[in-house]
Amino acid sequence: MNRRTVLALATTGLAGCADRGNRRSLTTGDSSNDGTQSHPSSDREEPPIDKSPDSAKFPTLPDTFDDFSDLSAWSVLAGSLETGKRPGPTDAPAVKLTADDSADRVVIAREFDDPIDCTTVAPGLAAAAEGTMVPTIQLLDADSDRVDFRRGFKGSLPVMRYNFGATKIVGDPDLSAVTEIRIAVWAGDERRRLWVDDLHFVPRPDTGMVCVQFDDGFETDYTEAFPILDQYGYSATTFVNPGRIGAADRLTLQQCKRLRDAGWAVANHGYTHAHLENLPPDDQAQVIADGATWLREHGFEEGAQYFAYPFGEFDATAIDIVAENHDLAFWGGRGVYGRIANPHLCPRIGDPSAETAIDHLDRAASMGGVTTLFYHELEGELLSAFETTIDHLHELESDGDLQVGMPADIAATIPRSN
Repeated sequence: MNRRTVLALATTGLAGCADRGNRRSLTTGDSSNDGTQSHPSSDREEPPIDKSPDSAKFPTLPDTFDDFSDLSAWSVLAGSLETGKRPGPTDAPAVKLTADDSADRVVIAREFDDPIDCTTVAPGLAAAAEGTMVPTIQLLDADSDRVDFRRGFKGSLPVMRYNFGATKIVGDPDLSAVTEIRIAVWAGDERRRLWVDDLHFVPRPDTGMVCVQFDDGFETDYTEAFPILDQYGYSATTFVNPGRIGAADRLTLQQCKRLRDAGWAVANHGYTHAHLENLPPDDQAQVIADGATWLREHGFEEGAQYFAYPFGEFDATAIDIVAENHDLAFWGGRGVYGRIANPHLCPRIGDPSAETAIDHLDRAASMGGVTTLFYHELEGELLSAFETTIDHLHELESDGDLQVGMPADIAATIPRSN
């Protein structure tokens, strides 16, 4: 069976969010529209959202739902909420959420007298974290049934937009009538700070989509994954280190070309498998750019547009360099998400068990979202989990509940600035 044509995500507006009685739909466009959320004016200086690493490559930003200029709209359920200076070299202000010594978490909530319709969208934040943390955005209905959307954050990065993926459903939430939004960060025994600058929503596709990827260019991409996927007509992406091509247990150049000819993308994982955040900028640039150059020189022009961070590690400089050379870059993350808000921090889940992968596939099919699964060397239990996952994927795809996509399908949904 050939891979079905992927339905495009909406790139303008939030399709499917029609008004339902008093329910407000989330729409993009002019703020005078009755479906948009407005705020009283504020004396707080509003710095532009950091469009780094490259404004020419950063997508046209989805409309802001709440810019946190009116903090009175939010209730503090735990921790504290205040305006403060964001981390980094700039003195620009941002709203600071803090879990201090008196609380093991910070939780803020905003309630709506008129429910809002979130049936075809997923929430996200423009934010920066003091250290590694996993914030949660919760969408609750009148019965307090909810969907949790989560995203891991690294510290020492500027404020930028992040996709949050649906990871948990509690009860039977009615996303067409959301009455409350909560933002929460678990701190435990540590003091945690999260700076937020923007709450937004991005559209989800009508039909769910899954992308399958592999890291490090192991030979099992060709000997194991390829025949399993090919029996159903599915393609995948292999992120390779050109410096390892032809090494023991790694793909050969000929195998890479055969995968490309079968519809796979052979993409960049750095010329070497380096810890980018430990390298000076010039060395980062060489590792990243040399990998893309090798791919283009050897006939893998499409794959040269995509990058996966080795070890899932990077810093602000690495993101900037990657953006200069690639249309998309992939990092870690769980859940089912919507249209990409930051093309150089695309989420994906690594080496999932069959149970975890199937849960993500089912959620993408039921919610109409996107999920990306990636694997390393396929052997033993991981190979068995992969086979079980692809069999389940085929069932969903055959029923028309899920589609198999590629990075090009993700990139095509991202609106570009002129």
